[in-house]
Amino acid sequence: MMKKNILCLLLLIAGVVLLSGCSGGNQAPSSPAASTLDVNTVFSKLSDLNKVENPRVVDEFSLTNDFNLKADQIAEYKGELGNTMSVGGVNLVVKAKDGSASEVKSTLEAYLAAQVEFYGKYAEFGDVQALLKKGVVQTSGNVVVLAAAGTNMSSLDIAGTIKDVLK
Repeated sequence: MMKKNILCLLLLIAGVVLLSGCSGGNQAPSSPAASTLDVNTVFSKLSDLNKVENPRVVDEFSLTNDFNLKADQIAEYKGELGNTMSVGGVNLVVKAKDGSASEVKSTLEAYLAAQVEFYGKYAEFGDVQALLKKGVVQTSGNVVVLAAAGTNMSSLDIAGTIKDVLK
């Protein structure tokens, strides 16, 4: 009887050990979710492809006053604007706070439309206006990207470029 109890106890312990090994702790991580995109990495890829001539860094003042974004919508951001009206160009990557991505996207689309309208008032900036019309705002999870090529990058497929950097 004693041998049977010891055997049962050993089998029980072996079963527990085997089951604890199947808890999934050593599983390979699934593919990264869109919300885990790193703002700095996305911005770096984007700015490597869409070179903004004479860039001005987007700071908190620009974020709220130029782009009309609200601080309580933003978790993180990085961006640059062309600092010369005749050249244009913009790269902006925003990680929106949970539940704010669609509002951030709408606000950035409104910014882009306003820029197209503004540059349309000046015949000498027709090239910049045409490029702004091709500007794109795309999202991937909580990450929202706004990009428009400057005149120095006029042949760039900006929509394809954003898709590439959001992979």
